Order: sequence, then C-alpha cells, then structure tokens
Amino acid sequence: MAVRPLATFWMLFSQLCKTLCFASARTVFILLQNLWWRYTGVHQQIQRYRDPRCEDRRVQVLKIATWHKFCLFPKHELSEFILTHESFVRPEYVIENDDVMILHVDTKSNDVLFCEGPPGKNLWKASETTPFLHLTALMYGQKLIRVPMDIYRDLCKKLPEPNKRIICIGNTARCGSTLLCQMFEDTGKVATYSEPIILNDAMVLHRNEGMTEEVLSFTRDAVKMICKPLKRFPDPIAYVIKVQAPATDCVTVFKHLFPEVTSFYLYRDMSKVSMSLYRFSWVIPSIRILYIMCRLSPKLVKKTYEGIGIAVPEYLTTFKDDFTTG
Repeated sequence: MAVRPLATFWMLFSQLCKTLCFASARTVFILLQNLWWRYTGVHQQIQRYRDPRCEDRRVQVLKIATWHKFCLFPKHELSEFILTHESFVRPEYVIENDDVMILHVDTKSNDVLFCEGPPGKNLWKASETTPFLHLTALMYGQKLIRVPMDIYRDLCKKLPEPNKRIICIGNTARCGSTLLCQMFEDTGKVATYSEPIILNDAMVLHRNEGMTEEVLSFTRDAVKMICKPLKRFPDPIAYVIKVQAPATDCVTVFKHLFPEVTSFYLYRDMSKVSMSLYRFSWVIPSIRILYIMCRLSPKLVKKTYEGIGIAVPEYLTTFKDDFTTG
C-alpha cells in the first residue's frame, strides 16, 4: 500500500484551504465579538466570574453557530467553533443536567469543555446519536460550556464515586470494539461511553508525569464526571468505557484507582487492522498525515499527536510503507 502522493496532496490541500477560509472568517468574527462583548459588559462578567475571589461564580454557556475541523477525530478546540454568548449559569448545571456531557480540556485556555445537546437527547447513547462521543458533540451539540479548571475540580468533589462495576474496553482500533459497546448498550441495563476524549488528556498526563498524585486525581475526576448520576437512567448495572486505542494504558491507572474494575482488550488480525486503517485514512486526514510522518520521524509523530491530545506509545519507529505503519 503506497502513499499515493497526488491523491494525498489533493486531499490535504482541499482540507487546508477550507480550514484557512474558516479560520479567516472566524478571526474577523472574534474581533467584532470582542468589541461587542466589551460594549455590552459580557467581557467584564467573564473576568469577574473567573476570579477565584468571586463569591457567586458562574460558567459561560456558548451557543454553537457553526464549526469546521481539518479532521473530525482529534479533540475539538475552541478555535474550530464560531460561538455566541448565551448566558452564565451555576457550575452545578453541568452535573445536574442530563443533556450535558464532558468533552475534554481545552489546550489553550485549560478550561474543561462540556457539550449540551437538544433537550431530552441522551448524548451518551449511540442508538440516539453516533457511535463516538466526540462525533456526537459535533453532530448533536447545540452549546459549549466553559468550566475553569478550579471550578471543575470543586464540581468533581461533589460527585459520588461510581457505585457500579466499571468495564474498560481497550482495543487496537478497527476491531469491532464499537459494535461490542453498542451490544452492551442494547441490553438497556448498561451505561456505555465510547471514546471519551477526557481520558486521552489523562493518558497524555500519565505518560509525561508517571503515576503521580496529579495523574490519579485527574483520572478519578474524569471517571466520576463521565459516570455522573443521570436522572433519565438512574440505576445502570455497570458503566462501560471504551477508550481510544492510543489511550488503552489508562487501564493501569483505572486499576490503581478502582481495583474492582473489569478490563479486556479487543483485537483482530493485525494485517486486517492495517488494511482497514489504510482505507480509513482516505476519510480521516490525520491518519493520512500519520502515514507520511511515520516515514520520516517517530519524534515528530509523538510531538504532533500529543499536541492534539492523543497519547502516543513510546515505541514508535519509522516505516517504509503504509501497511506496516498501520
């Protein structure tokens, strides 16, 4: 399987052009929005509510006007959305509202992002949305909620520890793990969470710092927020969490925090995985770029992917063709 340079060039070039056009339009919008927010007092309110000394702190709710991503699969950045201010709400809103789910930590602001869907829509359910939580946020998300990290930590202290079995599914990718997750969901008794990106943040932190108290605390908070109590599904018999393939080693941290966690690893014939990833790379630009970088430098791969919140193994090397890269 070859890189097919011409086809690769046109795929990446077309996406890059669209991304640059969106970024230019967004830059103009942000300049005008900042002026408007200063005129209407929204900017001053943001500064006030972010101040830890404020006695009545609030978090900002932003309505999604539109979005564009160069690639659908890396974590969503605020720079990929055009957002308008809607309101300020109590921080507890994100844990009391079943229509809200956690996304991940925004790289630049260090805020924790939450997504709110249509009223009554169970964003975590693949049967009602999409098989992946990060895609669900794009396809069904109506609002983003920015929660400063210190407020997020306080919120997590108010959440109970998951009181039901946690099942963690590791996988090679392209192996049927998504189907398995949907089978668990179809029992009607299990809450399933397919590829929550907040766990990628935890695994990048783990690989950079090791099994530190900060890593354990961050991962515990992430699991508590993912498995928060739901009014519309109050008594699941278990929580199934399918992690993205690069974050599979989160099982090590899970077992340290929750010794009773059940985990297993799903895989298939790796030659078939490689061929499937190769076909998939013509839909997902980031995988196509990975193939190119893997021919050049493993350090480049690691730095680039950790920069977008994907934990990359230490044993990367260069490859001579796409089949072995996959």
